[in-house]
Amino acid sequence: MVTIQELDGLSSTPDNSADRAQTRRDSSSSAAANIDRLAPSSTTTTSSNNNKKKIDKLAFIRPAIASQLPALQKVIEEFASSMLAKQGAVKTRIASLSKFETTYNDKPFLPKCLNLKVTLSTSKGLADDASTHTLQRELQDHVATFQANATATLKKQAEAELSYVKNDLVQNFIKFGLDLTKLYIACQEHRQNEPLATDLGKHHLATWIFVRYLKIIKDRSEQDGISVGETKFFNNYLHIDYRRMQDVALVAGTSGDTAELRESIRNRTTISSEESSFAMTVLKSLDKIIVPVTYHLQYQLDEDERKKVLNSQLEAMISRSGTLTATEATAQALLQERPIQQDTMQKLITDIAAKAVKKAFQQQKLQKNSPGGQKSPTASPQNRSKKNTKNANDATATTGINKKAVSNLRKRAQDTPSVTFASDVKQPQKKRQKKSQGKDHPGGKKNERKDKRRRKQKQQKQGGSTK
Repeated sequence: MVTIQELDGLSSTPDNSADRAQTRRDSSSSAAANIDRLAPSSTTTTSSNNNKKKIDKLAFIRPAIASQLPALQKVIEEFASSMLAKQGAVKTRIASLSKFETTYNDKPFLPKCLNLKVTLSTSKGLADDASTHTLQRELQDHVATFQANATATLKKQAEAELSYVKNDLVQNFIKFGLDLTKLYIACQEHRQNEPLATDLGKHHLATWIFVRYLKIIKDRSEQDGISVGETKFFNNYLHIDYRRMQDVALVAGTSGDTAELRESIRNRTTISSEESSFAMTVLKSLDKIIVPVTYHLQYQLDEDERKKVLNSQLEAMISRSGTLTATEATAQALLQERPIQQDTMQKLITDIAAKAVKKAFQQQKLQKNSPGGQKSPTASPQNRSKKNTKNANDATATTGINKKAVSNLRKRAQDTPSVTFASDVKQPQKKRQKKSQGKDHPGGKKNERKDKRRRKQKQQKQGGSTK
């Protein structure tokens, strides 16, 4: 017979920790290589980026489980994936609950669903009445009380959700832990070619070995260079203290049994040498798998996420510094190339002014023509005078706008050092108005010719009638 303390020696023995540390380094290297292969290159097309595979989070543990049987590998990968999902749910609930402890502008947190704006609708006659103001204050007090009570209720719900996901995390860990223990017991019995002689059934034996393994984790300070122990593994990772974890594991492994049986398994102190050797082999198998595929995997992923955040912050700092440096270099180059900038600015101002004047004259021309492109019919002298006056006013208004634009450009050019406004800019000019096409004044040459032609035509008609 041997005592149970001999099994606890597993927590203080190296148990090829150097090999496991090397395996963990190989795992990290392999995962980094996988990430590098998945990173988009400079020649990657858009379609290949869209079809890019997701990063395999389990790449960190594949070297550690490569020596396991395929059936065991499948269970271990499912164990690791489920723990990552449960941990994500816990982090989300913790973040949701932490919002209730924050303040914004010295005011307590208020959920969006409770951001109410309720006011009294009053007539103009009661708008300035003292009773109306009193009722408005009472209404605001009732709204504030409702918001405070509703916020407290939502906080309790957030606490309940967090407690549920934490319990779900622990139950998931115990379930897979017991399943792996049973599988390793079956493997060890297969190697011995005979079942183990023990006073416990296989189910209770697996529960007892798993509870012993929990104590080994509690007593160990670190594993593969990463701190574990009661605080790190139980309190921080599983969000439960060791004693409570032990109770939950015993209840899960002895469901339907009496409390006396659970206490006998917890306090079991002496076992046979054969059972001790058998249990030691199973404990070593569990020790190589459970912590690396749960706590170590989560630690590695969190560490990588922190590095990514830090790298993004450094890249942002470098980018801002590079932008400032480039701006200073550009300013220096502009100062050194002042003559070129002067010519460019002067040419730009000249072109803009010329285009503005040209556009003004085009608008004047369009206003004098009908939509069909033909000249408008001749109007009376009085109407023509009014129309010409209107066109002249429109042209003056349009020219005035362009003159203002040119004046602004002149002012900007004067504010710019060593830049002068070109003197050859064509200034807007008023187009000369056409003479009115009215009748010639009496005694003019035009009327003289018309009278002469009429007299000649009259004489020809009279001569023809005489004949």
